[in-house]
Amino acid sequence: AYTHNWKGTTYVVNLKTRAVIANWSNGCEGSRGGAMDWEKGLLFVGCGEGKTVVIDVTTGKVVSSLKAGSEVDSIAFAAELAHLYVPGGGSADLSILGVSGSGQLSLLDKVKTGPGAHTAAFDPEGHAVYIGLPEHGQVLIIEDSQEPSSP
Repeated sequence: AYTHNWKGTTYVVNLKTRAVIANWSNGCEGSRGGAMDWEKGLLFVGCGEGKTVVIDVTTGKVVSSLKAGSEVDSIAFAAELAHLYVPGGGSADLSILGVSGSGQLSLLDKVKTGPGAHTAAFDPEGHAVYIGLPEHGQVLIIEDSQEPSSP
């Protein structure tokens, strides 16, 4: 399992022994949400200061990062599209990022959401992204119409 502290460290946890078996610098000032591309072995870290970092889990090294929004918290990944969804609670937007096979990030689209929008979930059947606006008691449904990123 992978988890972060609120600073700049990602921890690898052995679920059987519950022991921390590695810790990696993730390049965030404030580590927040995470998502995983299990097939490619890429861990995505949302940084509160407004960026996303990609870590190769075989080496523990950062392979790329990209600025996206502000006050980033929970992020989501769509493996079948190779898209990462990064809501910015402070910037009131959703960055849709393409992820290459090697983990390089590119901005595909930026969609307005609302203040405090900081959680994302992806529905693989409808290619919809659900964005929570907790301060307003709403959930936005945003269709991802971008082409899949190349492997």
